[in-house]
Amino acid sequence: MKNRLTLLFTILALTTSAQVGGIAVNTSGTSPDPDAYLDVSGTSGGILIPRMTQAQRNAITTPPTSLLMYQTDNTPGFYYYNGSAWVGMAGADNDWIINGDDITHGNGVAGGAVTIDGNVFAPSFGGGDTTLWVYSNSLNDVAIFEDSYDCGACASNNQATAIVAKSVKGHAIKAFGGAFGDAIRAKGRVFVDSGDVTINDGRLILNTNSGTGAGAGTIRWSGTDFLGFDGTIWNSLSAGAGNWTTSGTNIFRTTGNVGVGIATPTYKFDVSGDVQIRPINSVSSWTYSNSGGEPQFRPEINNYGFVGDATKRVYQGHFTNLTVYGLFSNTSDRRIKENIQPITSALEKVLQLKGKRYDYTKGYMFGDAEYPEEKALELEKMRKNKIGFIAQELEEVLPELVKTDPETDLKSVDYLGVIPILVESIKEQQTMIDDLQTELNRSQSQQGLLLKRLEALEAQVNSY
Repeated sequence: MKNRLTLLFTILALTTSAQVGGIAVNTSGTSPDPDAYLDVSGTSGGILIPRMTQAQRNAITTPPTSLLMYQTDNTPGFYYYNGSAWVGMAGADNDWIINGDDITHGNGVAGGAVTIDGNVFAPSFGGGDTTLWVYSNSLNDVAIFEDSYDCGACASNNQATAIVAKSVKGHAIKAFGGAFGDAIRAKGRVFVDSGDVTINDGRLILNTNSGTGAGAGTIRWSGTDFLGFDGTIWNSLSAGAGNWTTSGTNIFRTTGNVGVGIATPTYKFDVSGDVQIRPINSVSSWTYSNSGGEPQFRPEINNYGFVGDATKRVYQGHFTNLTVYGLFSNTSDRRIKENIQPITSALEKVLQLKGKRYDYTKGYMFGDAEYPEEKALELEKMRKNKIGFIAQELEEVLPELVKTDPETDLKSVDYLGVIPILVESIKEQQTMIDDLQTELNRSQSQQGLLLKRLEALEAQVNSY
């Protein structure tokens, strides 16, 4: 009752004018505005709206639509009832707030601002309409996005980004440039992560400077040529003279060397590493590699192949067999030899050699490979009816003519090395024959003398 009397005395103390449909509360005696039910004016105070907590607000059982109050806790601010729920006014729900030329949001960056020179349309969030349309009717830029925060030595994944655009189906950014302006102009790096940069009916203009500080993968225009930076040097990307050029299905270059596995090739084709050549429709391939630091060139499967062709071959058959079509010779100049010694006791060694007939095993000739029938028959024929030595037996007599492969542990025979042994054994045998012939001749001469003496004695006996 006391509060009501206080309010009544206060109203009576003021100059109050009432007209049909309106009440004026002021100290000047001014009549209320004809369009206002309540016209409150003054220069030293304001209107106090009821203040309460969120719990007190929610305790109002049936609030009428447009009921206004000020909430003192849990995001304080002015709230009104829209007929179904309490809605916070500007500032109460972190909504956008206009401050001069700036518009800020409570959830945004502190002190952030958006300045619009022109018009902003946001007609719809669906139906194919543009969500946000910004344009300018002046010569000013439509929009400038700048990240001015200096993060110092912060990690790359913590660096701020001036603008981030994401799209699920459409274009993340779609820009239209006029006749005298750029659609998009970036001052700094443009980074594309897991995507493409496509230029449709337009131009790509790249920096023409020396590219100081450029990283690997940078492309620039030198004024006469496109250059790409590999992290060390700039390389030409054009098809000009001295560069790689395509001609149909061919690619060629008239100068320079090609290096594979080597950065500074010294030959037209310089490879550092193993090389494999795989002929078309072949069950095997040729491999160039090394074994124990020494180079080797061999067929990859079962050591079978050709060097040459069907009529001009220097090698045919199994890699451990060698068929030579034409002259075969070894360098044997005296000037490249030292510690030269004669071969002795050659006949004695030859008499210990044992020549054999044999067949190669199928596992050795065929291995696990599957050959066409014609090739399989050829290999079957080649593996049979061989003549030669057993390496282990020869090694007991002439170990210097037997070699053991350190990888396969298979033994091989230097058949050419047997020839000098055979020659010297023949010479030794011939010497023995000559000695026997001389001895025989001497014996025959002595027999002749004895016969002549016998004849003389017989003639003397007969004379008696």
